[in-house]
Amino acid sequence: MAGFLMAMPISLTLGGILSGWLMSAMQGVHGMAGWQWMLIIEGIPSLIMAVVVVTLLVDKIDNAKWLSTAEKNMLKNNLDQENTRKASSLRDVILNGRVWLLVLILLTFNTGFYGLAFWMPTIIKATGISNTLHIGLLTAIPYSTAIVAMTLNAWHSNKTGERRLHAAIPAFIGGVGLIFSAIFAHNLPVSIFFLSVSASGLLSLMPIFWTLPGTVLSGVAAAAGIGMINAIGNLSGFTGSMITAMAETLTGDMNNGTYVLGGCLLVSCVLILLIPKSMLAKDTSRAG
Repeated sequence: MAGFLMAMPISLTLGGILSGWLMSAMQGVHGMAGWQWMLIIEGIPSLIMAVVVVTLLVDKIDNAKWLSTAEKNMLKNNLDQENTRKASSLRDVILNGRVWLLVLILLTFNTGFYGLAFWMPTIIKATGISNTLHIGLLTAIPYSTAIVAMTLNAWHSNKTGERRLHAAIPAFIGGVGLIFSAIFAHNLPVSIFFLSVSASGLLSLMPIFWTLPGTVLSGVAAAAGIGMINAIGNLSGFTGSMITAMAETLTGDMNNGTYVLGGCLLVSCVLILLIPKSMLAKDTSRAG
């Protein structure tokens, strides 16, 4: 899971640098602003990948041409065994309190994450950096650090079979780091350090969290439940940016919104600790 989700900090690292360069280099080309060129150029790969995904990905084990018959049978048998006593109907998803707990965890966590992702360039700019390429280079530092942190956290979780603390502690670290990055907003090196701490905590939590829905859901319930958790949790893309924007509008200082985002991560930490231990049975063969 960490290997898969590592694409996020890598893309944020490269994306920050690429975006900064595009906004600077393409400014005024054919009468368009640099940010317009950035959106057009960076949107094209997503359109290409949409075709690739539809063409190459399969949705059933039996349709996977790269698996042998023995491998397909082994996977199907493993899934049948793992899904015993898990929720398997849409009704189970809606009435399952543990699913709603996961929804709240993702909502509060993502509020902090999206707030950080959307506003990190502005936070850095507030320290006095104005060159878009330089801002892009500086935003790459926290995400590069996070790649190492999320890998180590996932490895240790896999080694020990422990999930809850490997999710709660990163949420706490992410919240504290975000708050201190705002406190030291006018000291660039210190602010970047705490942004790196925050990004490391945020992204270390992510792969651990996405191992949790599968512990209580299977079959149709897994598809619907994970979809519901993700859909409601991603409302935080709105709440995270709105909190920071409203704070800047009302107080003239966007750092006040950053404090709230950090607080959301601390709430996420508490919610993670409320997960019943019975839900996280030790399994050292699968992990974040």
